[in-house]
Amino acid sequence: MTDCLTSVADALNGFAPISLDKMGAVKLMNRIDTKFVINVTQLLRILDFARYYYKVQETLGERLIEYRTTYYDTADWRMLRAHTTGRKSRVKVRVRTYVGSNLTFIEVKRKNNHGRTKKKRIPVALPSSGALPPEALSFISASSPYAAETLSPAVGNVFRRVTLVNNEMTERLTIDLCLSLTNLRSGELVNLADTVIVEVKRGGRNFSHVVSWLHDHGVRKHGFSKYCYGALLSDSSLPLGVMKPKMRQLLRKGLIPAPVSSWRQWAA
Repeated sequence: MTDCLTSVADALNGFAPISLDKMGAVKLMNRIDTKFVINVTQLLRILDFARYYYKVQETLGERLIEYRTTYYDTADWRMLRAHTTGRKSRVKVRVRTYVGSNLTFIEVKRKNNHGRTKKKRIPVALPSSGALPPEALSFISASSPYAAETLSPAVGNVFRRVTLVNNEMTERLTIDLCLSLTNLRSGELVNLADTVIVEVKRGGRNFSHVVSWLHDHGVRKHGFSKYCYGALLSDSSLPLGVMKPKMRQLLRKGLIPAPVSSWRQWAA
């Protein structure tokens, strides 16, 4: 275990556990999401504060759960371009594996014009070739505006996730760290070792202790799509569009790696 994971694991020892079964009460499949991007040092301070107000999900004795994800897109990156052109209504199609429990789902996430996210998913068993089984193809075509046959793997990622739930069981908070991104079309790898993504998921605008702490310490919400950053940080030919100022801000804070040489102009 890396020093980062060891420090976070030690901090999580101060939290009361909650099982995955009991977390079912706060699935929040139709919700409002708010994201923040911080570093590991800030995360440790948040965890020291949050242990009084939140429980930590524990699965098979693990609190730092490994996730592996593959995002799919059309050959011309239509889902990515919906982000970079600033469209409010967007879709993501992905296969996500929960490594510790060996569960894999095909998921379709849709965000509407009002900022609400709806997610549908079904369990799948991927063959060794990685090809999507027939039931996954049917699910994608029925749950998204894209024909499954037009999609192919685009971006993969591996990360560790901590999931907290508040004592009132009205809020779920995910913390993603040790993030590694791979452009599956170019083979380029992006390592985000000091980038931590905190996402607060609420059915409404309930009070959040962590959001209050972040605001008090000058941290403002900042969207972070693992899919978009995985693509844009690994392929300088893709248009940045509305993502450009967000990426420049994270670069100045040291939360994403220095750009490749062809990015010098926009990053300056």
